[in-house]
Parts: sequence; structure tokens; C-alpha cells
Amino acid sequence: MSNRRIYPGRQWKDRLAMWAEEFPRHYMVPAEELKITGFFTKERLSMNQALERAGQEAKPVPAGTAWGNYWEYGWFFAEMTVPESLAGKRLVFVPGFGEEMLVWVNGKESGAVDKKHSHVTLAKEAEAGQHFQIVAECYAGHGPRMESGCFCRKGEKPFSDEDGPQQVTAPSCVAVWQEEIFQTAMDFLTLYSLLSRLPEGSLRAMKVTEGLKKFTCLTDFELPQEELAASLSKADEVLKHLLACTNGSTAPEFTVFGQSHLDLAWLWTLEETRRKAARTYSNQLALMEEYPDYQFLLCEPPVLEYLKESYPELWERVKEKAAEGKMIPDGAFYVESDTNMPCGESLVRQLLYGKQWFKKEMDTDSLVGWLPDCFGFSPALPQILAKSRVPYFATQKMIRQDPECEPFPYNDFWWQGIDGTKILAHTYKENNAPFSPGDMIRRWEDDRVQDEGIEGMIYSYGYGDGGGGPTRELVETAERCKDLEGAPRAAFEGPASYFEKLEKRGCENVFAGELYLAWHRGTYTAQAKTKLGVRRAECLLKEAEYWNTLSIASDRAGALERTEALRTLWKRLLMQEFHDVLPGTGIARVHEEAEKELFDVCEACEGLLDEIFTELEKTAGESGEPVSTEAKSGAERLREGEDFLLKSDSLVVRLNHAGQVVSLQAVRGGKEEAAESWEAAGEPMNTFRLYRNVNSYYDAWEIGSMYEQEEEILDTDGWHMTEDAFEGRPAWRLEGRIQDSLLSQLICLSEDGRMVEFHTRIDWKERHRMLKVDFPASVRSDHVTGEVAFGAYARPTTRSYQWEKDRYEVCGHRYSVLEDGRYGIELINDCKYGYSAKEDRISLTLLRSPLMPDMYADQGVQEFSYACFPYEGSFREQDAAGRAERFNLNSHMSARLRARRGRLAAQVPSFCITASPEEKAACHVRMEAVKLSEDGTGKPVLRLYEAAGVPQRVRLQLPEGMENACAEETNLLEEVQQELAVKDGSLTMEFKAFEIRTVVLDF
Repeated sequence: MSNRRIYPGRQWKDRLAMWAEEFPRHYMVPAEELKITGFFTKERLSMNQALERAGQEAKPVPAGTAWGNYWEYGWFFAEMTVPESLAGKRLVFVPGFGEEMLVWVNGKESGAVDKKHSHVTLAKEAEAGQHFQIVAECYAGHGPRMESGCFCRKGEKPFSDEDGPQQVTAPSCVAVWQEEIFQTAMDFLTLYSLLSRLPEGSLRAMKVTEGLKKFTCLTDFELPQEELAASLSKADEVLKHLLACTNGSTAPEFTVFGQSHLDLAWLWTLEETRRKAARTYSNQLALMEEYPDYQFLLCEPPVLEYLKESYPELWERVKEKAAEGKMIPDGAFYVESDTNMPCGESLVRQLLYGKQWFKKEMDTDSLVGWLPDCFGFSPALPQILAKSRVPYFATQKMIRQDPECEPFPYNDFWWQGIDGTKILAHTYKENNAPFSPGDMIRRWEDDRVQDEGIEGMIYSYGYGDGGGGPTRELVETAERCKDLEGAPRAAFEGPASYFEKLEKRGCENVFAGELYLAWHRGTYTAQAKTKLGVRRAECLLKEAEYWNTLSIASDRAGALERTEALRTLWKRLLMQEFHDVLPGTGIARVHEEAEKELFDVCEACEGLLDEIFTELEKTAGESGEPVSTEAKSGAERLREGEDFLLKSDSLVVRLNHAGQVVSLQAVRGGKEEAAESWEAAGEPMNTFRLYRNVNSYYDAWEIGSMYEQEEEILDTDGWHMTEDAFEGRPAWRLEGRIQDSLLSQLICLSEDGRMVEFHTRIDWKERHRMLKVDFPASVRSDHVTGEVAFGAYARPTTRSYQWEKDRYEVCGHRYSVLEDGRYGIELINDCKYGYSAKEDRISLTLLRSPLMPDMYADQGVQEFSYACFPYEGSFREQDAAGRAERFNLNSHMSARLRARRGRLAAQVPSFCITASPEEKAACHVRMEAVKLSEDGTGKPVLRLYEAAGVPQRVRLQLPEGMENACAEETNLLEEVQQELAVKDGSLTMEFKAFEIRTVVLDF
């Protein structure tokens, strides 16, 4: 073992740490305590409205006053006139009445206080007689904001949610800011941080150590304040020359900009985010007035829309700074959305509406897909980004995944999607980050995963999650680190600049497929009602747009008006696909509001469909047989001994008393064929499994890899089956108890008799439990294919390698398929996303019940449906996406509207896609969306994609009235790429595997 002493020696090391800790205590000297008045409300008020009410409602608020129930705001008022003794001083307001507030000084939003911002500057050089009117809106809070797991017995609460005062006031004052001391502190702390990461034996470390030692010998914090300031200023000369030393020719360069990752809704609601936006941007504007090189990333349009609506003067100042280049408008997405669970069209709209906003409001073309904090990324995203003219993608999540799992291999790479499209991508580590030279060196040495081919990284700094952004301390430090010897260089510029340099330098790394985050796998299942609402809203929005497009010929004015309404509804849905809402990681109120908002979106869609159908019925008449894509099966419900049977012309399903499928067999010539049986020998399908799901950290986010070791065997002796019906079809009703939860399930055959459906209702009362349903099959495959946005994606069913073991829970959309090339099963669902597949079985994850941050997550009645479709042949011969689409439509559209839809489908000319005659496979080209154009001209827009990974030639037949249309292909922004030939009322189109194509018609 080395006998080398701790460098620079224990005593000196402790002494330097003592000086570093002492500095902040001397930044401010209280000058005058303020008399505070105020009142409390849950209403959203403007400052002027608050001032009007203050005359009647404001009362003295002395120190020690308890105030603020859950979700309440306090409006506080104070005034101060500068005396001669404070003339020329930098004065700051230090409030004592709460933790988060926006402060107006003389009617202007001047700054905010939050967890990292403690004061607001009143004047840099105060003038005698200068008067300050101070108004603050302060948030009381809403109880604990917790993420980590805990043990909690049934009947107990993990934390108290009882209402009551959230804050107790302390004295508020005006203080004199000691700018000379602060600047000296920044010099000392910058070098102190640098020293912490310098090589011990280096000359640079020796010189910095000598300088810091000498500095402490020249300063005395026990001197009176004025003498202290003078001694610090003189000692600072020792540090200046050390800060002036620059790097040599070879040094990493970080792209540095401020940010404040502001979660739209998470441990707070959208209403509070509106205030957080104002607090964040008021602080950033204050920094920009002081630091000409400071730049801040402006992203997520809804946050800026909040400013525009509620803080118009602040919004105008933000726009001015954007025009000056200090605010960097980029990010491309409308909100920082989850990308695992939204359908393809939702992801398109995120970019379409996001880029529209950046162009309209900021006159800029957003080039970087900025998703720093999402929980993995869809393999369809490269194509979606590229066809939205977003060539770059950045995130910090991939480097932060579970360290027990296989590490992500690159910082800089070309990300290749399922269709082969590549975009330039960068992943870094840490988003809500402080800034110091020590942090810079640590990130280069520890967070860099590439050993070669990299010259820098993105470094977005500033405090986030709840907003706030950088502080003066961070900006001052960054200014000192532009080129500080021993640390990477700092280039103050936006994220697009990083990619432009990388593009010129060249990048050889390629990563193909999804960016699977080996972490936060529970987000595919938590908060089931939010996920149900999103799936239903997506389904109904696309359906409403489709029929609205068909109505353009007969009701042009109405169709154009409805298009605007649909655009608004889409934006409301996109808000709920934010990466802490759809994944189910918000507090209770976030999900209550999300469920109501999604319900309202669905109701509005059904109202629009009613209106559209009424218009179409005027021209189509009300006669005509409803169109069904499924032939009637003549299904039967039978009892044979202990078995409960469902039988059609295609299938015989045998169930036991617990609703488990003990036999699933094809029918040939009226007989069951044992050779074509899909259930695994001795292992029934539709087997419910319950697991403990207790997580140490990130309770709502996680499913631990050990969950299979914690199965709780269900007692099904009391479960029973009775005769029933579902939508006129014979069914068996299963009833039983899953511990304290009541299960009711209707099991029937589909209308065509080829699929078994399970329509399920559970009054869920479990906590820290996870419910899955297993479908073991007689097929064995090394992969399972699951639907993703604009296609399908295969994951391993084996556990040979670490990366396979990591994927013990994955995300899919409406179906997953297990097959061996001769036989297969397709498991379809109407609102579930998480599943696992191991060897010969698929397990759909139905429910979880975490306690943090919402102790009531998923409690109560849950309704969902799933189905099993057994087939012969290969996946590519099946219409898996079409079958899942029809199942979801039947689940999410009311029976009344489905009946009207069916009648109109028989009468209203529509679009039709068929495979070319030479194609042997089923037609896999789907219409993801049919809508009217964004330019307001009413042109039909068709979003088509190949769904199964099979290159195909197809024929798109145009409806009557559009046969002579001119057709153009556009990108996803509806910008024309090329003309398309229309012949005999149809287009012949070639699709590559998983290719997305957009067609615009002018007729």
C-alpha cells in the first residue's frame, strides 16, 4: 500500500473545505426588516387583480404565522424606500414567507425564489429615496413529494395527506449584497472545485494548491465585515493569475447552455406549472440582463403558452431575448413526451405542432429532438424525426440506466430506426446539473462511455424538474470555465451547434433499434386509467379525423371548422402524453386531472362523430346494411363434464372453473384437430399471476428483476363460471377473488369465431402487487414480436446474455405475437403496454399498485379487454395490426356510434388499400391517419405505413369524387417532396419495410 499523504494533506484539505463552506454566509448583510401584509386564495390572479383585492383582504403577516392549506397561494406585499446609508449598494429582497414564489418589483416580474434561488435583486446600485413596491405570489404546497418506495401495511398510509398549514413565516428583509465578497468566493470556489479533480502529481494541481493555501492565510473571516471584504479583495489577487491559465492545443470542449427541465406535471399539477414557468423565466431574464454571454434553452411550447396567456409582459421580454439569441428556441417536440406508448400519429403531432409553434412564435426551425428525461425511445423515432426535418436527437437517460444492466455503448452515434433511417444522436449524463470545473472533469472522465471518436459532450446546466434554472453562482462559474487550464473548455452555444460540429468531424458509431432504457419498466403499467384514456383518445381522434375528411365534399365549411376543433383536441391529448403523466409517475391529483381531461377529449370526439355522421347521413340516406369485417360465426356455449366450452366454425375453446384455457383447438370439417392445438401441454392460457412489487427507489417507476421470485399463489377454489352474454354473443362469466380484489371476466368468441376475447373488470384493492396474465403456447421462439409506433419490433424470449436478461419487461402497443413459422398466437389488448415473454409464453402486465408518489394509484374499479388469436402460418401472412385496430375500435367507440359507422361504411365512398396481385403476403400497409391539411385548404392527407416489415407494392383506391385528384407526397410536416401519378382513380405505391409515407390530395 502507498504511504503517500492525502494531497494536499489532511489538515490543508480540511482547511480549504472550511473556507469553501464559510463563503456563502457572507454574501448578504440584512439591512432592513420589512412589514409584510397578505391574503390567501386558491384562485389564479394577475398581479393587478391581487393588488385590487389587497385593499380589502390583506392583513399583517408577522413572523411565525402559519398559513396555506393544500393547493393554496399567498399574495404578500411590502414596500421600502432606500435611505442614504444604503445608496450605491446592491440590494436584494430575502423573503421569509415560503419556498416558491414569483416576485414583482414596481410592477415588473423581477425574479423568483425556489429551492435553489434564495433572493431577488432590487437594484444593483440603489439610489437614496428610491422606492420599491414588492408583490409576491407564493405557493403553500400540497404535502410531501415522495418518490422512493417504503413498507406500509394495509390500512396505513405511507405519509399523511391531511390538509393544514403548509408554511410558517420567518422575517423578510432587504439585505445588502456583498458583491466583492461574492466575486472573490466565485474565484476561490472555482479553483477549489478544479483541484478536486486534478491529477495529484501534476504541476497544475501543485500551483492551484499553493494559491488556495496562500489565500486562506491572507484572509480572516473573523474580521468585521468591511475589513473582511478588503482582505478578501487583496487575497483574490493570488487567485486571478491561476484563473487566467488556459489549456493547450488538445482539450475536450463542452457545449454549454442553461436549462431548467420543467416537468409539465409530476409532483405538481399543470396549474402550478403555469406559475413555475413564470418563476423560471423571470430568473433567466434577470441573468441575461447581467451576463451578455449567457444562453438558455427555450423548449416545450405549452410552457411558453402559459407565459403568453397569464404573464404577457414577461412573454414579450422572453421573445426579445430570443430575437437577441440569448434564449435558444429548440427541442422540436410540443411536449417532452413519452415515446414508448404513444401511437405513431401522436408522435407525428408532437413534432408537427411543436415545429409549427417554434416557427410561428420564434421564427426558427427547430433541429434537435430534445427529450432529456424520457424512459426509453421508440425504434420508429429516427424515421419520424427525419421526416419532420429534425436531423438530431439528444437525451441524458441512456447513460443513467440501471448500472447492473449492460451499459449503453456510445455518447455520439447514428441512431438507426426499424426502417433503416439514421439520425445523429448524442447521449450525455445529468440534466438538472450544477456547474463547476470539477463537474466538467468528472463528466469527461466518468460519464463518457466512448474511449475514442469523441471530443466533447453537451452540458446543459441549471436546476430543474420543478424549473428554476441556473443561479448567478452557476453562471459566474461557467464564465470562469470558458478555457480554464485543467478542465474541458466551455463553448456557450445551443445543442444544434454540438451536432453541426460532430457532423463535420464525422461519426462512425451506429446503434440500430429501440433505445431500450434498462430502468423504469413499471411505467408501462402504472396508472391504468390514464393509459386507457390515452389509448381511447388516440383511437377516437383518428376516427373523427377520418370521417371528417370524408365529409369535406358535402360539408366543406363544417369540415374545416371541425378540423380546428380536432387540432385543439390533439394538443390536449399530447399534454397528457408528457413523460410523467402517461407513464403513471405523477401524484394523485395529476392523474385525476389527466383522466378527466382525457374523458372530455373522448366525449368531444364522440360529439364530433355524431355531427359528422348526421351530415353524411343527409346525403347517404339511412338505409344500408352495416359493414362488418368479420363474418358471423354462429358461436355456441356448451358444458362437457368439468369443461366450459365455446365453439365456432373455426375454434373450440375449453375452459376450467377458473377461466383458464385448457384447450384451444382448430376445427376442420366440424371436428377438433388435436394436431392444431395452441395451448402448451399442461399449462393453461389465461392464467392470472400475482407478484409482490416492492421497490426501494422510484416506486411507481420500477419493476424489480426479482419479481418472479415473489409470486403469491392464487387460491382459485372459490372461482366459478356462469352463463352470460357479451354484445349478443354467448359467453361465460368468470367470478373470483384475487386476495382482496374482486375479478369479473366475460369470456367469449369474437364475431367471426376465430379469436377468444376476455372482457375484464377488477375492483383492485392490492398494494405493492403486480398482476399478470399468462398465455403459454405450444410454439417456441427465440423472439416475441410486439407492435410499436408505425410497425413491429422483435425482442428476445431467451435469457442467455445480459442484454436479454435486461429486457424482462418490455413495452408494446396493441398486440404481441409468439410464433414458430408454422403456428402462432397473437395477444391483443385495448389499453395495456407492459408485457414479458420467456421461451413459450407471453405475459401481459395488467395492473400494478405502487404507493409513491400516489398512494392511491390504480385503486378501485379497472376495466380492460384482451384477446387471443391463434393462427397457422407466419406473422407476415397475418393482418395483425388490422385485427388489433378493429378490436380497439370496438372497445373504445360506443355501440351506438359503431352502428351508425357501420351503416355509413356501406354507403360513403372511402379509401381502400390492397396489395398488388403479385404480392403473396397479406396487405400490411395501414392508414395511420386520414385528416385535412394543416394549411386550411381542406386537402385530404393520408398517413400510410407498412406495418409488418415486409416491402410491398400496394394500390391505393381513391373514393368517388376524388378519382381525378392531383396527388403529392409530403414529409410529415406536409411539405411537398414529389408528385405522384393517379391512374384510373388509384395510386400504385412501393413501400419499404416499416416505411411511413404521407400523401396529400387536391381535388
